[in-house]
Amino acid sequence: MAAFGLRLYGPSRRLAHAPADPAMVERDLAMFLGFEPAAPPPGAPPVMITVGEQSPPVRHHAAAVLRARFGFDLRVLPGCGHAAHLDAPARFAELLAAAAGPGWPAAPTAAV
Repeated sequence: MAAFGLRLYGPSRRLAHAPADPAMVERDLAMFLGFEPAAPPPGAPPVMITVGEQSPPVRHHAAAVLRARFGFDLRVLPGCGHAAHLDAPARFAELLAAAAGPGWPAAPTAAV
């Protein structure tokens, strides 16, 4: 589990972050090894790939392949590891809001 986490998530990953069930890690590894992305269907909204600047090389490689293969927008988030949404939530939210365009977010709705 330690090697899988280090390779996939980088040095910020700790063994304590891993699930308690080792079989879950085995299933995750099988899913990652078998994942072969396809182009979005016609009419799908734009896709943005994000990768943390401090993410391991395998993440940067995957992001570059997706950009080259499908023309996806690629953003590298400075000072972040794999979980940019956790490392810099405000910066990540700003990036999403900017990508969504003017007028977003819409007026707040009541909590459910």
